[in-house]
Amino acid sequence: MVRAIALVEPAVAAVLGVAVLGERLPAVSWCGLAVLALGIVFLTLPTGSRGRGR
Repeated sequence: MVRAIALVEPAVAAVLGVAVLGERLPAVSWCGLAVLALGIVFLTLPTGSRGRGR
């Protein structure tokens, strides 16, 4: 879970920069945020019991 929190920090900073400060992000930055979001989802998904020790 600690890895997921470390990934959330730069994403939140970028979104706050856009929302609060009116910054403009290029399309490649939005794509990077989407990749970060997918990584966070992947890291926080529960692991299945199948395949563990069986």
